Formats: sequence, C-alpha cells, structure tokens
Amino acid sequence: AWIKTSFIFATIAVILLLFCFFGTKERVDFRELEEKQAEKGNKKTNKQNFIVMLKNKYWALCLGLWGIMVLTSTANSTILGYYAKYILGDDLYVSQIYTAEQVAMILCILFVTPAMVKYTGKRNLVLYGMVLVIVAQLILLINPTNVTLVTILAVVKGFGYGPLWGLVFAMLADACEYGQWKFHV
Repeated sequence: AWIKTSFIFATIAVILLLFCFFGTKERVDFRELEEKQAEKGNKKTNKQNFIVMLKNKYWALCLGLWGIMVLTSTANSTILGYYAKYILGDDLYVSQIYTAEQVAMILCILFVTPAMVKYTGKRNLVLYGMVLVIVAQLILLINPTNVTLVTILAVVKGFGYGPLWGLVFAMLADACEYGQWKFHV
C-alpha cells in the first residue's frame, strides 16, 4: 500500500512542479548584462562562480538551515514509530501524532506564515517558530508518556516548523539575489 501511496504523492508532486515551472516567468533579463560582460572580457568561469557562491555567507546559512531541517524531519519521522511503541505503549499513536503535527504545519504554511511574515520578516518568523519548537520539546520532558500532551505538543511543533518549511526556499532565493548584487555575478 505504501508504494501506491508514494506513487500517488509523487505523481501529484510532478504535476505541481510542472505547473510551477511552466507558470513562472522570469522578469529580469540578464542577456544584456551578459553581453556587456562578454564584450569587456568579464565573463566568469564556472570555477569563479563556484568560489563566489561559497563566499556568500547567507547562501551557506540557508543551505545549512535546509540541511538541518531535512535531517530533523527525517529523524523525527523515523524515531516516532519507536517512541510510540516503546514509550507510549502503542504504535498506533504514530498516525495520530504525525497527522496532528503535519496538519498544523500545513495550516501554518498556508495561512499563518503569509500573514505574519509581513510584520516580522522571514528570518525573525523562522526564529520564532524554532523557539516554539524548542519550548514544545522542553515541555515534553515534563511527562513524555502522556499521549494527549504529546499530541498537543505535536500541533505546537507543527506551527513552529511551518514558517521554516514555508520560507526556507524564499530565503535561499533572497540569498542568491544578494550574491548576484554583492559579487556582480
């Protein structure tokens, strides 16, 4: 059953990615700038571009943040089955806890993050979300065997992870634009 489910999700993802790809229009035309650089002999090689990319500290920070985000998500998803079975006493709690966290995260990405980012900015909203996740994890230490508490804190963590999942790629794009501006690439 999981193979069929994965296939369905993959098909939906491909359709949405194609919609995004074909629905995106580049508004900045770099052809003129590239022609001027070629005339002046300022065209950078791939090696030079790579070195410039590594000098962009904001790109490196966003890439590291994304890597940590994926690692924690994978670890949490993997550990949850064992946690439910051996700490909570029933592996059926996995679906309840995981669904609570994911629904909260999706709702946060769709509704809360777009409304709040206008007032706090991307970086601050992600930081506030991560503080919320850390607080939820610390509260969990009070009674880690209470299923109701674990489920409620999963919702809180979902709202904490929402800004990160919703904004990390926008922050990465901002870092790339900063690199273009700073290093004239």
